[in-house]
Order: sequence, then structure tokens, then C-alpha cells
Amino acid sequence: MGRDAQRHVEQSQRGDLLWAKIYGFPWWPSIVRGVRHLGDAEKPRLRVRFCHTDDDAELTFDNLAPFDSRPELLAGKVGKIKSKTCLLYTSPSPRDS
Repeated sequence: MGRDAQRHVEQSQRGDLLWAKIYGFPWWPSIVRGVRHLGDAEKPRLRVRFCHTDDDAELTFDNLAPFDSRPELLAGKVGKIKSKTCLLYTSPSPRDS
């Protein structure tokens, strides 16, 4: 991520729209819910709520990106879900056959 994008994430406030990334999942649109600054943690973090799922996460800045910085995601080119836990829930069960 470029310097301008990093600065944008660092200056985010409650209600801002960002891309957020959790290991094993693709980048996902999210809304900033809260900010934890340098004095509060080893690494500053933002609490975000993922759009559509309403799940919350507290993420470091390197797992966040400005919404307009990822045009490929806006075009619908979302990555695959690699989380084994998620795949268990989305795979058809033997009963469904």
C-alpha cells in the first residue's frame, strides 16, 4: 500500500468505509466502528464491522485499505475464501446428496 493510502487508513474515523482483510478470507468492505491509538496498543488498530455479515473485528492498519484504493475489488474480482472453518460451513453435507 502506498504512503497516501496508509495515511488515509491512519486518519480514518468512525463511519468511514474501508476494505478489511482477515487471514483466509478475501478483502471485504467494512465500516470503521472505533479507533485504538498508539498509546492504547502495541500497534494502532481500528475496529470495523464487515458489510453484509455484520461481523466485527479489530485490525491493524496493514490489514486495512482505503475503499477507493482497490479498483479490482470494486469491479467484482473478489478472491477465494481459504478458511477451512468457513469451507466446512459452506460445503454440502452428505445428507444434501
